[in-house]
Order: sequence, then structure tokens, then C-alpha cells
Amino acid sequence: MRTVWAGVALATGGSMAMAQVVPPPVVAKTAMTTQQTFEAATELTTKGEWAEALAAWEALERRPRMTARAVAIIRVRKGYVLSRLGQDDAAAEVLRLGLAALPASDATLADDRFLGERERGLIAYRALDYATAADALTKAGESATDNGDRLTALTSLTTVQTFLDPAAAEVSLAKLKALAATMTLTPSDQGNILVTETELLLNQGRFRDAAKTGRAAVKAFGGLSTSKIRLDDAVARSDTAIAMLLAGQDEDAREFLAYSGAGQSTTEFARGLEMPVPFCGAEDGLNPDDVAVVEFNINEDGTISSSRPIYAVGGGAAGLAFARAARDWSFNRNMLKSLPAFFRNKARVELRCSTAFPRPSLRGLVETALVRWLDEQGSPAPDKVVAAMAWRRDLARLGQLEQKGEARGAPLIAVLKSLAANPMAPREDANLYATRALALLDDRAPPLARLSLELRVLDTSGTERRRAVVYWAGLKALLAKPPYKDDPRARAAIGLLLADGLGRGQITQAKALVEPVAKDPQLPATDAFKIGALIRLASLNARQGKTEEARLAFEQSGLDGEQCALADAAPKLVSIGGEFPEEAKRWGFEGWTTSEVDVGADGSVPLARPIVSYPPFVFTKAGVATVKGAHYTKSYRPSGGVGCRARPVSIKFSLGR
Repeated sequence: MRTVWAGVALATGGSMAMAQVVPPPVVAKTAMTTQQTFEAATELTTKGEWAEALAAWEALERRPRMTARAVAIIRVRKGYVLSRLGQDDAAAEVLRLGLAALPASDATLADDRFLGERERGLIAYRALDYATAADALTKAGESATDNGDRLTALTSLTTVQTFLDPAAAEVSLAKLKALAATMTLTPSDQGNILVTETELLLNQGRFRDAAKTGRAAVKAFGGLSTSKIRLDDAVARSDTAIAMLLAGQDEDAREFLAYSGAGQSTTEFARGLEMPVPFCGAEDGLNPDDVAVVEFNINEDGTISSSRPIYAVGGGAAGLAFARAARDWSFNRNMLKSLPAFFRNKARVELRCSTAFPRPSLRGLVETALVRWLDEQGSPAPDKVVAAMAWRRDLARLGQLEQKGEARGAPLIAVLKSLAANPMAPREDANLYATRALALLDDRAPPLARLSLELRVLDTSGTERRRAVVYWAGLKALLAKPPYKDDPRARAAIGLLLADGLGRGQITQAKALVEPVAKDPQLPATDAFKIGALIRLASLNARQGKTEEARLAFEQSGLDGEQCALADAAPKLVSIGGEFPEEAKRWGFEGWTTSEVDVGADGSVPLARPIVSYPPFVFTKAGVATVKGAHYTKSYRPSGGVGCRARPVSIKFSLGR
């Protein structure tokens, strides 16, 4: 079965074609036995005829008098097929049911258990739910009966742990290398393991070690002399180049980057149609100093099929936050026609958050209400430690409480809440912890405190997490449900969360949710939710070109109103500075950057910070130098201060070919 269901390792971000197909009904000319139907379904699965295979497995599942063991096997294999069809939510649920019912003592089902857990890990990986992916891949490795399967599971596990628990990733990598030493591997397998190690070293800040390991990975794939490269070759070359650039080995880096395919075809890839970066602060808690390199695949229609973090400053959570933002990008279809298909599969950019409209985190404000209430009940929040340490601490604390028979009370709610919010928690476990904690709350808890757990339950109810349909439907239902609809702060939080979840083109709908919060007489002017609503209203009006309304809303928030997006007459660019980097010119690189600049009242640029750069780390410094050397028209300010802040400026570095 292993050769029948071999999958793509996560380590290099491999993607597989997905098709949303409605399976046709299977019509048999003569009745087949259960065994014959099972063999037919297996054959269809082996051939990759996914729609027909799904219909066959579903027909088997409906057969009467099937044993629980047989149904469990069928569901695991059906879940595998659903995953191949791109129906991740349905696949995850079917796999959950199937895996839970597989008899744990039946050693003959080890291959099915491996298949189901590995597929569950792949689904979570695609959803950027790395905690669930790590849990599933760990179980897949434990179920594997073949060293090749163990190698696949460990390679993928190390990849996700790099952004979840680096210490655990080191342990998994050591096991991976020890196992590999006992096997005869293909050059491609060796290269993938070295790529996994390179990316771990890169995120540990060990840039020279990463560069050395990256060189070995490139060599394993055939070296720079290879004229025809596969996607995994390009990944290895790009990883190595990034490590070299960060290690200050610029000359070597340019060579590896040139052979990765980056820095080319930038005429077509100059800018996405919609490529917004997340705001600093907000829900993901990103800081202006956080940086990430994100890799993404572009569909033929211009949408993003998948994304993953490669490197992050600010921790794995920051990398995953930037990767989630990239999933909502879209590109001009006409631009894509002339963009090589190879390039669309492994595009990489360097990202930072935007300071244009800084805003308080809604989830943070709601969470604070629960923390404050628990503190009042005698269960203060424990000292902050890294996620992995907090996870082990809270599991031990939960065990102690349960051993003592403490089935209720603030201490139990506090530890369940902490476990549910920990990024180490697999999605299903987080959902169980949050649901259990919510059930323990009594009517004394403020609505906003209760809302914190309600949101966590919704947030973990689907494989796509916040993007899941169940989340948004549940959020809308909460808006009309007591006690939230009667509490101004809880009502405000839900309305703003709904507004933030709308697409960039749904400005009218977003304003209909934001304006009632901004104008709510029950919320004082200093309330954080009202301030958040006014900032969002300013941003929405600015996007509609309603400058006066935008500026008024921002001023009402009580924050600095000198944002460039709100200026009635934004300073105009008079001249630009900077030069095309000589290193990039020698290697024939092209690229672009987008920076946010503060424009002084005298037209100078006292501050500039990059937010998007392509290729990563090649034109970033040159882009900042270019915009810092720019001059704008003067702006009168009574204070004599900044003319406006956070004006986006894009610079394209073209060789003019």
C-alpha cells in the first residue's frame, strides 16, 4: 500500500493538483461483492481517478452490515481521496472519524493509520495549522512500518516544527539524520533532508551553517551546472542564497540566486493586483521589526493556491502570520500569461507589516477581559514563557487538577483557556479545551470574557480556521445572541471582527458593520473598540477616496492624524535618489520594493522602511536608499513636523532590456 499511496513530502512545500469535481454515480452492470468493490475502489485510487474513487468508497460506506473495522478503513481511504480533490474540511472530518475507529491493537492496520495521519498532517500543513500538522505527522511516524515512510514523516515533521517548536525540530532532525544514515537514499532524498536542515538553521540565525548545508543540498540535486532544474532544486538554491545574503556572503549569494530563477521576469511580476501586507499590531500581533520570507504558488486565475514561511525574524508565529496574509493575494491574469509556469510555483518575497493604520488587536482586547475576570476569581495569568514550555506546564497543571477531582472553578477554566490558546495545541484539542472551558463559565462572567472562549471554539472548528465558513456563520449568529447583543463592548468586538473578515472589495458591507461601533453612544470616546472602529472607518473611507471623511474619523480616534492616506493634498514626488545596485546589475537581476516613508514638512524623507521586496534581501537596502533620497513638495504644518506618515512608494529596478 505504501507504493500505492506515496505522497509529496512537505519539506520542500510540494504541491499537488487539486480539482473540485462532482463525482459521477457508479453504475455496475452486475452486482459486485464487497471484496470486489473494495478492490475496484483501491485500483481507482491507485490510478489517481479521484472522482470515481470517491464514488466507489462512498458506495462501500453505504453497504449494509459493514463491520466497524471495515467502515474505519473505508473512511481513512475516502478521506485520502477527498484531500486529493481539494475538499479539505470534509477530508479532515472523515479522517478523524476513520482514525478514531481503527482498532489500536490491530497491527495489520498500521499502513492505513500511517496513510490517514500523514494525510491529516498534509491538510493541516496546507491550512498553515502547524500544530495539528505536527501532531498528525508524529503519529504517522509512530505508525510507519517502513523506513521510507518514517523518513517522509520525520522530514515533514521537522519542517513544521521549525516554525512551531525549534527545540523539537532539532530532536526530529537528529532522528531523521540517524535514520538516513542507515538507508541508501536517492540524491533527491538527500537533497530534501539537507533543505529541511538548511531552513531550520536559517531560522535559528545560524546563517553560515545554513549556507554550508544549503550548498550540500544544491550539490545533492546536481549542482549549479544542472541546466534543467526541478522545483526542489530551485528551493535549495534560493534557501542557500538567502542564507548567504544574511551571512554577508553577497557575491556567492548572487550566483546561487541567479540559478534559482529569482530576479527574472519582473516585468510581468512587478506587482500583484492585490498584495496587501498585514497591519502591525492587529490580530497577529506583528511588530514593525518582524520580517519574513514567504513562498507562494499562483493559480492560473491569479489566486494563491498555497503559501508557506521560509524564514522569519520575530518567531514562527510571525512567519505563519505573513504566510496567511499571502493566501489572500491575487495577481493580474494578463500578467500571468507571460509569466513562466515554473516561476508561478515557487515565488518568494520578503515582507514586513504596515504602519499605515496601526490598530489595537480585537482578539487581544477580548482576551484581556477574560484574563482580568480570572484574576478577580483568584486565578491570575502565569508568567509568560515560550509556547512549548507553557504547553508542558499547563498539561501538567491540568493533570493535577483532574487528579484532585476539581471539575469546576476558575483554576480549571484558566488552564483550559491557556491550553486552547497555545499555538502548540492541535486544532481539535484546542477546540475541546475551549469548549470545555466555555461550559464551565457561569453567568457571573462578563459577556466579553465569555466571548473570548466562544471565539476560540469557532476559530478551531474548521481546517481553514478563521477562513472557515463555520467561523463566519457562527460569528454572525453571536451578534444576535444574548448576552452579546446586549453588551456594547461584546457587540462592538463581533461587529469589527466581521468587518475585518470581509474582502478588500466589500467596503460598503464593512462600513455597515464599523459605523455603528464608531457612533455607539454607549461606548465612551476613549474605549479601545470605538478607537479601533474609527481607525478602520478612516481606512475604508481612504480606500473610497473620501479623504475628508477619512481624516475626520482618524482625528476622532485621538491618534496622530498625519497619515499620508488621510492628507487632503498628499505631498507629490519631485525627485528620486538612489542607484541600481552594482551586484544585481552584474548578475542581471531585476526586482522591486515597496516602502513606507514619512514625508517631512520640508519635502524630505526622514524615515523609510521596506514592507515588500523581490527578490528577498537583494533590493531591500537599495529601495530604502532610493526613497530616502527622494524629495516631495512641501507641506504646511503649524507644528513644523512631519508632512505625513507611512506613504507607500514602489520602486522597480529594471535593466531596460
